[in-house]
Amino acid sequence: MNLELTPEQVAKSVSAAYDSVNLIAELTAKPSLTEEETDTLSRNKEHIKIMLEKDWFAAALTPEQKSELEAI
Repeated sequence: MNLELTPEQVAKSVSAAYDSVNLIAELTAKPSLTEEETDTLSRNKEHIKIMLEKDWFAAALTPEQKSELEAI
């Protein structure tokens, strides 16, 4: 299936990935996590991993963004 995404849709996907980045940073800064927070952290890390595997998503990132997301 060939997905045709508009530049706006791609930008929203990048923005959503950075919502995950911000949440990951917030949760990892906590001294301890609840079970729900641990699950949320895992889901958001997986979201980043899945998105990086999409060619159209990776192509939309700057080299700095790609490095930052790969480091998660």
